[in-house]
Amino acid sequence: ENEMWRNRAREIADSIVRPNSKKYDELQEYPWEIKDAIAAAGLMRVWIPKEYGGEAGATPVLDLCIVVEEISRACPAIGVLYAVNALGSFPILLAGTEDQKKRYLPDIAAGKRLIAFCLSEKTAGSDAQGLKVRGIQDGGKWRIHGEKKWTTNGGAADIYTVFAVTEPASASRKISAFVVEKGMKGFSIGKIEDKMGIRAVPVVETIFDGVELTDDHLLGGKPGQGFKHAMMTLDRARPGVASQGVGCAQGALDL
Repeated sequence: ENEMWRNRAREIADSIVRPNSKKYDELQEYPWEIKDAIAAAGLMRVWIPKEYGGEAGATPVLDLCIVVEEISRACPAIGVLYAVNALGSFPILLAGTEDQKKRYLPDIAAGKRLIAFCLSEKTAGSDAQGLKVRGIQDGGKWRIHGEKKWTTNGGAADIYTVFAVTEPASASRKISAFVVEKGMKGFSIGKIEDKMGIRAVPVVETIFDGVELTDDHLLGGKPGQGFKHAMMTLDRARPGVASQGVGCAQGALDL
């Protein structure tokens, strides 16, 4: 099964990714044609269980790493473009209600909708306890206020898993996770970073100016679980970052 994913990813990397990577790096444009080819090959289904439209097997994180390595071997930017969809969807997989999983995961698996992960801020990277973005309960709804930095896939993505402080006084349950969708009132894209590399995938500021959410956008259906969900997500996503490095090094050695 691992070899099947490797072979499928290598075929896409050699036939589609490598021949087009230079063009999109120079243009600094999102490569929709490459994304569509990756999705058509079923590679967006690697980490998503079959009951939600995926093809995850016995070792989904390992399979994800194998695919990321093969794509990064051809182009590190496309490796990031691919892997960040797993990063963004892991919180839904790990913590989402059954309704949330059914609502979002099938479209991600099919490549119809892209997803991004909104954790980092100016004063907080992987240290989620330093977050400043606020989620304020307002009657039966929530309002999200603040800015996230370095949101990979921002602008291209349709769905955003967003971490915000909902109980500032709590030591262990101060953070909650929400699902924000493109087009919601108060949600916008700010500065687009000009990068030295990985230029085919956007990295942006995401701005939340009183974005109004109902309880069904609160991940897992209850507040205070966001820090745990963020750490569980990063546990599964960080091996993929290592795989990007291995693939990039292998590609350089090949050349």
